[in-house]
Order: sequence, then C-alpha cells, then structure tokens
Amino acid sequence: EADPAFDVQWRRHVIPQATTTTMQRRDKVVVILPGSKLTRSDLHWLTVETGWGRFLTAHAQAGGRIVGLCGGYQMLGQIVEDPGTVEGVVAVVVEDNDDINNNNKTAQQTTKGLGLLPICTVLQPAECKLVQPLQGKLIDAPDGNSSNNVAVEGFELRCGRSEVLLDQESRDVHPLVQLSNGATDGLRSQGIMGTYLHGILSSPDARCSLLGMDKEKWLPLQAPNAHDLDPLDRLADHLSQCGLDADTILKMIGQS
Repeated sequence: EADPAFDVQWRRHVIPQATTTTMQRRDKVVVILPGSKLTRSDLHWLTVETGWGRFLTAHAQAGGRIVGLCGGYQMLGQIVEDPGTVEGVVAVVVEDNDDINNNNKTAQQTTKGLGLLPICTVLQPAECKLVQPLQGKLIDAPDGNSSNNVAVEGFELRCGRSEVLLDQESRDVHPLVQLSNGATDGLRSQGIMGTYLHGILSSPDARCSLLGMDKEKWLPLQAPNAHDLDPLDRLADHLSQCGLDADTILKMIGQS
C-alpha cells in the first residue's frame, strides 16, 4: 500500500465485473489472495457463498496474475484435507477424483480448492505449527534458475503441509523461491503463484517481478521504511518500552 506504483484495493463483497474492459486489463490487474486462519471455511466462502471463485478462475484463464499467500496458496490448489477436523465441519462435498485420491471424501475432511495450482494441502493441529524466518531468491525459470537474482525474505507461519501432485507436474510448473537453506518454497504456473513466505512482497524488486511490473517504467521504486513494514516489530518495541521482561517470557516458554 505504501508503494505509489500500485493502486491497492481491498475487495471482499465487491467482485470486479468480467466486462470487456476488465478482460482487456487482465495484465494490469493482480489478485492477491491473503492468508487465513480458517482455510477451508474461507475457501467455501470464495467458491460457494460468493462469486469470487468464478472470477478468479476466469481471471486466470484470461492470463491474469494471482498471488496466494500462505492460506491463499493452499486455496489455489486442488484440494485441502483436514483429517483431524482441525477447522471443524465445513459443509462441502468433493466428488471422487482419480487425479487426487481414489477414496471418497466426506465434507468433514475435504474441501475442493480453486484448482489453479497442482498441490494438495493437509491441515495439521496447532502443535505442528511451523514458524521460522526464511531467505532466498525468486525462481523465474522452469529449470530452477534465478536469472533475475531477486532476493526475498520473510517468515513462515503455518499449520499444514502442501505437496505437489506429481502426475500434474509440467514444464510450466516450478517452485517459486529457492531458499538459502537448500529447500524450495511455493509454486508457480505461469501467472499463478503461491508461497508460504510472509513478507515476500516487502522488497520493491520482488513486487516488480511477482506483480508483473516493468521496473524500467516505474523507477524509482518505493521502499517504505523497514521499520514500518513489520507491525510485529513495532509491537515488540512498544512492549519493550513499556517494561515487558522478554527474558522471563522466553524462559517460561522454554526458548531461553
């Protein structure tokens, strides 16, 4: 929002109309699907209770870009499974699909995704939560090369794992980020991108690459003050100034 090169619009109840004008501007419109604490419920809202699912599918088919962040990444996939009903019961029935699973699924365990990326996500309980800082570079070619050398950093915070459906891999599908620890994160299929890396859009170069902006036409790119980018850091600073004893808290949770 702090970058004047982009006009950020938060949409929930107002869905863009698929008019001739909007269809012609697909290359200028990027949909960012944010994270969620209740992925299956929000996915049901997108696909059943509103018309967002249809709009996102049409946007993708017309060559538009979509970036899914964490829970949004999970929603872009083929299916979201919740074998332990961590998120409770969601009234959605998924028909049997041999490409996903040969067993019938119940509404209590499975929700069909948007089908824009070939991944299957399995949700896990809170004790399996994965939290860690990450750094890496964007992968901009199917062979895994990072020729644009765009560095990204952020953090991972999720309860669940996503696996690429091997029988749906193609030359047009490849990981989104090569992490510095040797692993990869996310997935990209042409203009459809998903990642677990919170903060990936903090870098001006990353925004330019992921959102499809011609950097040469929009210089200088705006890089907001780093302190303004992370509200958690601002909260930590505020609590520290109020006299919070962080060392004692770390000992209480076994992190010291």
